[in-house]
Amino acid sequence: VEPRTKLPFGFSMEAAQGEALAFKATLYHLPDFALLCSYEIRHEGPDPLKASALSPERFFRTFFLYDSKKCVPKTVPGYEFTKLP
Repeated sequence: VEPRTKLPFGFSMEAAQGEALAFKATLYHLPDFALLCSYEIRHEGPDPLKASALSPERFFRTFFLYDSKKCVPKTVPGYEFTKLP
């Protein structure tokens, strides 16, 4: 797990091991650490966006639309989003 903070958001990313590219990504609003969203993101085969090399802030800007009240995944071709509890 790689927590990063850059006000007003906190990011948590975890790369899952396996054949496919998979991340568990969570976004918080600071300073109260209110959970905005948490998703698993998967991609089969080569990663066209090189998601694992993106900074956490760029990763979240690439895959999510978010503000201080909500967070929703973008439609990114080839990537599947599964909401985590």
